[in-house]
Formats: sequence, structure tokens, C-alpha cells
Amino acid sequence: MKTLIPVGALLACLGAGAAARAEEAPPQPAWVEQRVLTADFAFAAYATLEDEELSTIYGIRIVDRKTGATVQEIQVNDALPTRRALAELVQVVDANFDGRPDIAVPYNDGGAGPNFVNQYYLFDPRRGQFALDALLSELSQPSVDPDGTITSAARGGCCQHSSAKYRYIKGKLTLVEELDESLSADGKWIETSTRRLVNGKWQRRFKRVPLRE
Repeated sequence: MKTLIPVGALLACLGAGAAARAEEAPPQPAWVEQRVLTADFAFAAYATLEDEELSTIYGIRIVDRKTGATVQEIQVNDALPTRRALAELVQVVDANFDGRPDIAVPYNDGGAGPNFVNQYYLFDPRRGQFALDALLSELSQPSVDPDGTITSAARGGCCQHSSAKYRYIKGKLTLVEELDESLSADGKWIETSTRRLVNGKWQRRFKRVPLRE
């Protein structure tokens, strides 16, 4: 004996299934105008809003402010969701201290830890375009400092911290100082190792102090 399903119930079931599929569909990227500007350029980010807090960037558009023409589009590969507003994904910073604005975008916010990473695109005046600086983009917790250095920091669990300073020397990002602080294997000492580049040579120091209870 066949069981007949009322048409209304069937349509309701199909509608519920379509709604569920729509809810499961991933958000689609769109171009979002960015708040930052330089004297020459405006920017847009090709991005998605994952939820109320997280957004993901997939591309950058650079627009000539005088003509309104797009002069460059950059694909951002494999970026992870970050806690940054859609209109604030592109940041302007003079990362290599040459007096020309560069741009940075969030790439990995570090998840539960503090070791976030940005991608930096430095302006090349000869080509009139921005190019990825791969080494700078690998630094954890980067900070572009007013004294002309770039500081990087990392945490390896609760008992090990490290930091490093870099300078652009002849256009190349160069390590000039390192610090590593960790708990000794027996848990009784704080051990600090530092090295600093002075006149082209490394100066090293090691300090060991008792752990305060």
C-alpha cells in the first residue's frame, strides 16, 4: 500500500531543505572599500565576513586617486580569518623606512596564542607597484618602530620567550639583535641569551638568575 504525502507537507519539506542548504553555503567574497588612503592611492579588500567578529582577506585592489583607475590587484593566498573589521583589513605603514607608504594586511592572527603574522607589500617606485616582502611577512608579532627598527616576538609555551630586531640595510631586511629567555631544564633558573650586531660583528651575552618562588 502506497502512502501519499500531502503536497503542502512536501513543499514545506523542500523549502526547509533549501533554507538549510542556504545557511550552510559559505560567505562569498566582495570588494570592500578601505578606510586608509595615501596621497596617491585608495584601496579595496576582496574579503568575506565570516561572522560578527572574523573576516578573511583574499585580495587587494590599488586605485589611483587622481584617475580612479585600478593600477594593481594583488591576490592574497591562504590567509586565515582574523579579528579585523572589513573596512580596516588594509593598513598603511612605511615598513622599510624609505619615506614611501607601504601596505600590510593580516594573514594569521595566531589563534589562541599571540604569534600573529601580517603580509607586507612594499612600494617599488621604479615600477609604481607594491611587491610582497616575503621575509618581513614571516615575522611573528611584527612591530614597525619609530627608531627605524622592526621588532619581532614569539612565545614557545609558558616558559620560553624570544624577540628580535631588524633593520633595512642597503634595502635588505637584516637581523641586528636577538634575545631568548627560558626556564632552565631543572626549573630553577631564568636563562637569558642575547646577541647584538655591532660594526658587523656579533656580541653575545648569557645571564642566569634564580627563579623567584
